[in-house]
Amino acid sequence: MIKLSIVFFFIFSSCSNAMPLRRKGVIYNSKDEKIELEEIIAKMSDEKDLTIKEITVEKSTLNDVVEYLGNAKINKFNSGNASEFYTSVCYINPNIIGLEFSSGVLGGGKYITRIDVFKPLKKNKRGCFINKSLEVEIGTKRGIRIGLTKEKVKKLLGKPSIKYSSSNWEYYYVDKEESSKCKGGFDVTGSYNLIFEGNSIKSFYITKATSC
Repeated sequence: MIKLSIVFFFIFSSCSNAMPLRRKGVIYNSKDEKIELEEIIAKMSDEKDLTIKEITVEKSTLNDVVEYLGNAKINKFNSGNASEFYTSVCYINPNIIGLEFSSGVLGGGKYITRIDVFKPLKKNKRGCFINKSLEVEIGTKRGIRIGLTKEKVKKLLGKPSIKYSSSNWEYYYVDKEESSKCKGGFDVTGSYNLIFEGNSIKSFYITKATSC
């Protein structure tokens, strides 16, 4: 897993109707190794990139999810390391699609910091709540969803920031913004992570977190 650190960026290209503004930059992993990114999403849109089924990352809570999608159990996970604490709730339409909404430390275990969309296994190992109204076309309003081809992903998001492999692409949004509450500034990080099976998306997640 890559640990984001202080980053400096240059504007790379202008915005188009379909694709977000892009720019180049670097990140540092947990070993302080410099990783140059081909391109970065300069801004993730709350409406287009961070909302699925009317649930928006950093704005909606786990209770909002339960109220909207059904009375599923909110689970808490803690390995003993405070940075790995999170709470989540998940839903599946068996053999069709699954959704998991998570809140990490920066979400206070309350506000959504990550949404996963996946093809459920035959056995419901996650213990997800059954919701047969979930449809396979669920995705972001920008158009990222399961089954989308690599070519269509590139048309919507451009080149990936990092290709971990031919089947694992990551699109990053990393920025530093001004805030009087955070002694002059705060870091905003977010990403699309896409897992492909062959030429089409098998699962993906979107995430965003703001910290002082």
